[in-house]
Amino acid sequence: MSERYDPDAGRDPRREALDIETAVGVALGRNTRLHGHRITATAGPEGLLTLTGTVATQALRKEVELTCWTLPGVWTLHDELVVGRSTPHVPVRGAAS
Repeated sequence: MSERYDPDAGRDPRREALDIETAVGVALGRNTRLHGHRITATAGPEGLLTLTGTVATQALRKEVELTCWTLPGVWTLHDELVVGRSTPHVPVRGAAS
């Protein structure tokens, strides 16, 4: 990420991205229907969130999208999730263990 901490603006884009990724991990981790699915959330500059991985159904894909849209700091969502056979569970980055 090319943005750096700007003390005058009080913003740290790297910290903001990590906070968004953590919030996504916590929110998706609470959804028992998503256990066993591999989803990675990567936050970028200016509230961009990219979702990658696999979910079993289109309904689950939509559920993941809607969950992410409700989170503070998410302004743009790129959904690259694949609907199909699920792979072994890998925790969402930032998820509480």
